[in-house]
Amino acid sequence: MNDQILSFPAELANACRQKQRSIALPESDDPRVIEATYRLLANKLTHKVFLFSNKIETLKLSKQIGFDLESFGPSLAWAQDTFPDLSERCALGLLQYAAGKGRRIDDKTARAWGSDPINQAAHLVGSGAIDAGLAGCVATTSAVIKAALTHIGTMPQQKTISGSFAMIKEPADPGQPRIS
Repeated sequence: MNDQILSFPAELANACRQKQRSIALPESDDPRVIEATYRLLANKLTHKVFLFSNKIETLKLSKQIGFDLESFGPSLAWAQDTFPDLSERCALGLLQYAAGKGRRIDDKTARAWGSDPINQAAHLVGSGAIDAGLAGCVATTSAVIKAALTHIGTMPQQKTISGSFAMIKEPADPGQPRIS
């Protein structure tokens, strides 16, 4: 049984290496996300990570916590630099979604929505600009689901949504290597 548990991360890592997709990490001012970014790129699990935080502050924090992100060059990108009109496009996506549901959203609400990194990441995934997104270490499940439903949606005829997560216990011996 233990071999099966340990093989899950290895199988997942191999699948990621083969696909080489881009990923959006909207909560990128969190140290856990900085570490995840470093591990994703260092282990070649993705070809590009898009971050949504302040570039200077994030790079500074990454060095402080021991995960220097600057060495990854073009494999690391900032969403705001790559997609300069992102906030406006995201706000427009909300307005279009609301209109399709017969609702009206005021401009202030749309602008606030459009400036939120969770919504921006979902918009980029929904538009096909980025392959995948991962969120929920800071944002609530509700916020992540609302963004995904608004910008990505469900498959046609699908009315039920579901989520999942995997938890893998760290080795009891701190000297044991972490699974990466």
